[in-house]
Amino acid sequence: MKTPFYKFRLAGELKRLAREHAAEEKPLSILNDTVFKAMLTSDTEDSREALRSLLSACTRREITAVQVINNELIPAYLGSKTPRLDVHVTFNDGEAADLEMQLGKPGDDLRVRAIEYTTALLSGQSRKGKPYNLTKRVYQVFFLNFELFPNSNKIPRRYNRNHFL
Repeated sequence: MKTPFYKFRLAGELKRLAREHAAEEKPLSILNDTVFKAMLTSDTEDSREALRSLLSACTRREITAVQVINNELIPAYLGSKTPRLDVHVTFNDGEAADLEMQLGKPGDDLRVRAIEYTTALLSGQSRKGKPYNLTKRVYQVFFLNFELFPNSNKIPRRYNRNHFL
């Protein structure tokens, strides 16, 4: 569940962007984090359908129910970073997903960020006394506006528990 402050901040930022783009007669870009989040997390049937459709396309399975949840993950210890996910959801059977819109950031290691976010999604499920084999699958999906590995002709696009696809 999103906090009231998060909803207010997102709505205010979206209005500001809309005004700026309208003045220049330009449409809003889905590549903008605020637009991306608002499009997929708004409390409307269109937004829920867009999110279900996108998740279905990314996971290659039917998504019948999806719930947007708090986008801030609890840090492992006080001095660690507090990841703020773009779109954090659970669906159907308790599996979770994080959808991230990522513009190019020089010097930022996206592989490490993906590992940290995925690990946080997995570790968030662990409870004392609960066997590890009951841990639900998680999906980490990045939408990039740049080529991540420009010099590689063999890049894994999907990871399944046993191998790259």
